Amino acid sequence: MRQVLRLHISKWQMALVLCATALGMVCLGLPAMLYNDAQQLVEHEHRLFDDKFLVLNKKISMMHTIGLGQSGFSTQDIDSLRHVKGIEKVGAFENNAFEIWAEADFGAGQVVRTELFLESVEDEFIDDPPPGWFWSVGQKEVPILVPTDYLALYNFGFAPGQNLPGISKDLAKQSRFTLYISGNGQQMSFEGRIAGFSDRIETILTPKSFLSWANDYFAPEQKERPKRVIVQAKESVALQQEMAEQGYETNKEKLQSVRFQELVNQVLAGASLVGLFLVLLALGSFILFSTLLVTRSKERLQALFLLGFNRKQLAKALGQKLMVFPVLSLIIALPAALWLRLILIEDLQVFMGSTASRIPWDGIWVMVSLLLLYGSAAWLDMWRQLSKMEKPGI
Repeated sequence: MRQVLRLHISKWQMALVLCATALGMVCLGLPAMLYNDAQQLVEHEHRLFDDKFLVLNKKISMMHTIGLGQSGFSTQDIDSLRHVKGIEKVGAFENNAFEIWAEADFGAGQVVRTELFLESVEDEFIDDPPPGWFWSVGQKEVPILVPTDYLALYNFGFAPGQNLPGISKDLAKQSRFTLYISGNGQQMSFEGRIAGFSDRIETILTPKSFLSWANDYFAPEQKERPKRVIVQAKESVALQQEMAEQGYETNKEKLQSVRFQELVNQVLAGASLVGLFLVLLALGSFILFSTLLVTRSKERLQALFLLGFNRKQLAKALGQKLMVFPVLSLIIALPAALWLRLILIEDLQVFMGSTASRIPWDGIWVMVSLLLLYGSAAWLDMWRQLSKMEKPGI
């Protein structure tokens, strides 16, 4: 069989088949490797984005400005959000309906007093609720959660203009200030404490138990609709479009990861389709190669049948020759795909960390599967042709 293969198949034909099968493996195996890498990057998106939780509000129009429109969310609005595809959970913000002032004494006669606002939301929507994040009736200390950006605005915006010192996060957590609350003919003071900082929600948060009690006590007659809601959403550009159609707004910067993942998926899907097309072409060329091998060796194979060799023996001998090509293709394609992967994700390793150096088993298994596919298809085609030679009448 070695002589048959050497004499009847030219070297350029063998090289062409080898290149085609290797190219097909690379073009389908590489997207599989990169897809898994992209998923690893998105799973670590908290280093860049935090868009699984979106804060929504209704657009403010001129009608709302003159008091002829409702800017809050009704119960029906919140229920409809729960049925939107891609939204897993919905939480409503509660605002203070009373007057509240905060006063901080920095010593040396430096006292800062400012009007304040508070909001609350269910703890499940807060990123890492800090220790001591609770309040019960009768408790004088009120924990406060402040956006990290607010501290930066104070340190680099407000403090320099007022000749005030900068404050670190640790110092801010140790500081205390007084909260003055008035409403419904009542007035009360509490001790405020910054319990932590939030990177997800850009508002001043307090435990829901405190704000609900305070609204009932200081503003029992003022029941307003939630002005904002927070949703835990799956990453989908369709969700962004749905929110826009319903007149809701959110911080578009929070949707960068959504667009990034959608773009990556589209690019990899397109690359996979091209790779699949090349695989089919390579598969066809490999089957054609096996057909050519058997056809050009027809007289010699028929002579071997007459000499007593059966179809199984001839198929085994020819199959060993044919399997050399997909194996060589895998040996060539696998290092090439791994090298291209490292080049493409080199700039992302700072975000992906150790995930970039892991072994991309998904892509490797795809390429091994292609090896088996090539071999099986050629083997079946060769077996069919040998069957015709062994039994010419069939």
